[in-house]
Amino acid sequence: MGYTPSQVIPPAAATPFDPAPYPTALSFDPYADLLLVGSSSGTVTSYCSAVSLERHAVYCAHGSKGFGTYSTMRMGFGAGEVRQLKVVDKEIWSLTEGGLAGAKRGGLVRWTVSDPLFALRTFDSNPLNSHEIVAGGTGARLTIVNTSQGKVAKNVDQPHSLSHIFTLPRSILTGSPSGLLQILDPRQNYRQVSVLSAPSSQTGGLTGVDVQGDLVAAWGWNVLQGQPTPSSTVSLYDLRTSRMLPPVNFDQGVSWAKLDPHKPSSIVVASSSGFIDVLDTNEDENSRSDSAENGVQLDIDQYVTALAISPRGDYLAVGDSLGQVQLLTSHDISAESDLVGVDGMLHLPPLNGHDNGTKVEWPDLPMPVPDVKWANRTPLNVIGMPFYDTPLLSNFAPADYATASSPLFNPSKPIPSAVLANMRIIDGVGYAPLPRDMKGKRNVVCEDSSANLISADSGPHGIMGRGKLALRKESGPKFRSERNRRGAAEVLDDEASGLTGLTNGPSMPKHYRKVEIKYSKFGVESLFPRFYNKTQHSGLETHISNSYTNSLLQAYHYTLPFRACAKAHLAIDCPKEHCMLCESGFLFRMLEDAKGINCQASNFSRAFSATSQAHALGLFVPESEAKKKDFAALIQKFNRWFTNTVAAEDAPTGRGSDSHRNTPPNGSGTTSSLITRVLALKGRTDNACSLCGQSVFKEFSAHVVDMLYPRKSTGTSLGDEGCFASILQNSLTRETTTKTNCTNCSRLTTFTSRRRYGTDMLGNEVRRFPPVLSINASIISDEHLEVWRDTPLARSKHGRKRFLPDGVRIRLGEGGDVQVYDDNDSSPSQPQDMRYIVRAFVASIQEHESDEAHLVAFVRAPNDTDASTSHDQPRWLLFNDFLVKEVSADEALSCAPAWKSPALVVLERIGTEDVLDLEGLPKQIDPTILVRDSLISGRRNRQQIKHTCLDLDEIPSPGTLVAIDAEFIALQLEELEIRSDGTKNVLRPTKMSLARVSVLRGDGARESLPFIDDYIHTSEPVVDYLTEFSGIKEGDLNPSTSIHTLVPLKVAYKKLRTLVDLGCVFVGHGLPKDFRTINIFVPPTQVIDTVAIFYDPSRHRRLSLRFLSWFLLKQDIQTAEHDSIEDARCALQLYKKYQTFVQENRFEDVLEDIYDAGQRLVSADMARNTFVALTSVDRYNPGLQTSSNERSGTCRQLANLTGATDARETVYSEEPARSAGRARAEYCRVSYAASTLCRQRLR
Repeated sequence: MGYTPSQVIPPAAATPFDPAPYPTALSFDPYADLLLVGSSSGTVTSYCSAVSLERHAVYCAHGSKGFGTYSTMRMGFGAGEVRQLKVVDKEIWSLTEGGLAGAKRGGLVRWTVSDPLFALRTFDSNPLNSHEIVAGGTGARLTIVNTSQGKVAKNVDQPHSLSHIFTLPRSILTGSPSGLLQILDPRQNYRQVSVLSAPSSQTGGLTGVDVQGDLVAAWGWNVLQGQPTPSSTVSLYDLRTSRMLPPVNFDQGVSWAKLDPHKPSSIVVASSSGFIDVLDTNEDENSRSDSAENGVQLDIDQYVTALAISPRGDYLAVGDSLGQVQLLTSHDISAESDLVGVDGMLHLPPLNGHDNGTKVEWPDLPMPVPDVKWANRTPLNVIGMPFYDTPLLSNFAPADYATASSPLFNPSKPIPSAVLANMRIIDGVGYAPLPRDMKGKRNVVCEDSSANLISADSGPHGIMGRGKLALRKESGPKFRSERNRRGAAEVLDDEASGLTGLTNGPSMPKHYRKVEIKYSKFGVESLFPRFYNKTQHSGLETHISNSYTNSLLQAYHYTLPFRACAKAHLAIDCPKEHCMLCESGFLFRMLEDAKGINCQASNFSRAFSATSQAHALGLFVPESEAKKKDFAALIQKFNRWFTNTVAAEDAPTGRGSDSHRNTPPNGSGTTSSLITRVLALKGRTDNACSLCGQSVFKEFSAHVVDMLYPRKSTGTSLGDEGCFASILQNSLTRETTTKTNCTNCSRLTTFTSRRRYGTDMLGNEVRRFPPVLSINASIISDEHLEVWRDTPLARSKHGRKRFLPDGVRIRLGEGGDVQVYDDNDSSPSQPQDMRYIVRAFVASIQEHESDEAHLVAFVRAPNDTDASTSHDQPRWLLFNDFLVKEVSADEALSCAPAWKSPALVVLERIGTEDVLDLEGLPKQIDPTILVRDSLISGRRNRQQIKHTCLDLDEIPSPGTLVAIDAEFIALQLEELEIRSDGTKNVLRPTKMSLARVSVLRGDGARESLPFIDDYIHTSEPVVDYLTEFSGIKEGDLNPSTSIHTLVPLKVAYKKLRTLVDLGCVFVGHGLPKDFRTINIFVPPTQVIDTVAIFYDPSRHRRLSLRFLSWFLLKQDIQTAEHDSIEDARCALQLYKKYQTFVQENRFEDVLEDIYDAGQRLVSADMARNTFVALTSVDRYNPGLQTSSNERSGTCRQLANLTGATDARETVYSEEPARSAGRARAEYCRVSYAASTLCRQRLR
């Protein structure tokens, strides 16, 4: 069988990274009619059809999955040449210098794995796992890549470098550059199981290997007179016997060889110059004919760079160094061939060898552009979009058509089994009598379509089970700007019905659904909070990373002992930069002050993201994996890590003030952290031998209790063992049995392990139970979840009993045994009983399996009377992120709905003051932090110090006036969605971070002198320093290069928190937005915003600080870059001016003059645009010349409005003597100068 040249693919176009790209890897798609060509420029091109070789797709082999910032490495153009291609069922795998990647046939990259060492040379699939790739190279190791996750699964060290890898049925074959061929077993961690001897003639090393069935072909180099030359033989090996077969000779020198997949006894060999021949491996040396007589010489000027054979062996692709790819075929393509049709056209078989393969998809043809007659005077509005004043036919609510009676959108109800039991089939039709208990009104449909959503609709096949057809109305305006455009009656109606009660169908209440912030053009500040929260308790927003922790933070915030400890920790000098307990204290203080206004845990999230241990535990949730996460299990994992972390951070270190640390009740004198004393369960674990009775004691300490459920016997119920008190008791004692050898009696016996509380290893009383018990639900099976479901009462048809009670009683018996009783238990209480109430309950909400789960927190309001003598009903609050709603106790603690799953419970002990003196804890930060000058930069330039710290006698008191301004940098740019009509939808706003904050004295002898001018250390990547607006340059926030006063964010925040607690009044321009970005809440009574002072609501325009300074202070600020000290000083001076105007009773007149001046500047800018338009008409349309009077009038208006009297007099006095062209140039000069002045003053 010989090959005949058929088609030639011309060289690819030059790229900026490779001026002359050439093919480096070729592969035939075994599933589709495609030929893949990998080039030296890092691109993969697919060609369709053996007849036409029409280009199908071009993409970067090591491309990017998303549409992020363009860069050479992300787009693949810096990843180097394509080294290998392999096509599987749904993907194309490629190997470049940059690493591995998988893409769809259309070119969409699905995953990439980078190789920072550029060491990978070859790869193939794992024979035991189709979703794994085994890759190797010069690094002397195997890299296992998981294609489903797109990341490296593991690395296995190898003694040799690898140049070739091939997949065998249960093992892999590897070849090294030295010539070693070996077989590795993946089941034995890729250990060597057999070795194929290297060819003795290939002294220069191995260059190529191919495998088909049980036959292995290998070729390499020979060294002749010190120069490497291609070997003239191809070595053959039998995998069944691991023996070498007689080699195949090829006198022209073997540079490439491929075993025929359709006929393994045939081998295609090629020389570097393009001579190709087909040899039979079964023939002996004497029976083979001369290669020079039967081979074919390709038209190649230089050398062959790549070669591939089709799955059926009927096509051969050869690439050369000049960039072209030649396609050869074994079919007869002469004019007399049977493949020539009646139309005279050649019809070759597909490249993959069969017609029923994967269909090649092509892009949709673009819609033809309408023909528009265009002329010089054709207005642009002739090409416009239609205006729809009524909804389109395709835009109507599912409630209008997808009712319960619709056979198109709902499956029919199943026929009851009672009917089918008595059914008889006659002539293919079933007949059955209607049972007596089913008689009545049937097949009744309500007129209200929303009431037709019967229980069947909520299933996976009903309309409520499909997200796109679910009847979820967006209720009410979410933004202040939107409220202004809607009628008051409509707004009140939306607020009254938006988030209250159940829907008409069987779905969960609206207030349990996942809430997301929808950003308007004014940002998140335009969000109308009272639509989601009508209480005085603040919620937490979700537009930050890892916001799943909001529910647990709310639970601990309303747990008074934990909150008090976190706030007390702020009083000490904590040296840790990213302290979780400090950030918790700051967050709790902000939630206390906000009084129902939304807050965000951005600083807490920032400290959390900087913790390497949390990253190693998998506590971070990328947005792409949010739908796959089990948040109930994740929040329990986070709870365990969080409590251990804050306990370690609060441990005594000998620094700062320790006045808030109490000694234990037994007076032992040993100190421990407050958090440990609030949360930790301490005792001993007894391990007793069942034969000799020897006991081994071991102390333990746990901050979290994991629920331990009893095993359910077949056909029986848990009974009393399944109540919350009983399970909690078993979880506290954790009695387990294990079999092991006893060291005392030296026999194999059963050891019983049991926890005991209140005593140490010596039997001495240590302490009582902690004030707070944090309990993880630990649900790992459906049986555990069923325990939490409500059970029907024995003597009631409608009443149900909750699993989670309002509280429990814990009793410590002799020997440290624990007994737990339900708070409503009839057993008599004893004086030593410790009563705990359920303070918080965190649950996971997921209505359908396809929906993304989220967490909510139910919190018992802490201002309730928790004494046992109180009969008042407790107030329960639902915290669904920033949606806060008051609910009943039954709704909060019940787990009856299938969409509600428990995650964790927080129990708080009544009478905590008997165990821990919370009133004695410090509640304020030491104000001397304002006196100390702290920094972390060792290269501060003294000439750059612009502030003077406060003296002790300058410590602020309530009402002290201070001026403040802050500068920010961008850590992440905003994500926009551009709609088809050109409007923009903000998916996520710009992530800003505090970069500099300056605080000035507001009065006194040193008024306007800064006492805080801190630059904030930022370790996160900065995408934009916003130097034009912030004045921050690269290197200003780096401790090794900064010449300014650089401090950690926590230190700067602590100073501001101190000023707020001291009652200072802040003066600034645009302070609400600055405080929000800083993540601190300042009561409105302590904020004086010059934006709000100099604002006239009837003008609908807010004035900039630069314009106010120019008009009132006669100062030009922000001429080059923004300076926070300059801006704060100007805001303070503006406030002083405001006070003067108010005292003189002329502020309203001044405000009117300010707006009139601004209006004149706006009109001047509009006049400039008009003048430029007139000048453009004169220049480009000579037939439409404007009159001299028209131009002069516009110029006079422009000069009058801007006060440019000198320019006005010069232009008008010389205008008659000037030519038209010279005057027009003078007009342009005046207009541009005036416009520049207008724009500067309006900024």
